Amino acid sequence: MVTQLKRGGTRLTTIPQHVIWMECGCGRNAPVRVSHLLACDNPPETVTDVVERVRCSGCGVRGAKDFRIVYNPEGGAAFNAMRGSEQRQD
Repeated sequence: MVTQLKRGGTRLTTIPQHVIWMECGCGRNAPVRVSHLLACDNPPETVTDVVERVRCSGCGVRGAKDFRIVYNPEGGAAFNAMRGSEQRQD
């Protein structure tokens, strides 16, 4: 019997130097640094907790359509590269 892992069940304490890139159904995307989440008074436990709680700053919908976990220490070049892929509204 194969046990299937739940996507997003990763504990945030195991990925403190990562960024969670979330995409809304409206097409907007944004990064959230795990280290910033862990610094909160009552931090979420898992990636799923974060993905379910976020609210899009554009359309106001709660929850992300898709997400990516990206390794990226503070000030890392990968973070800046991903920011360049954000959709901008002029």
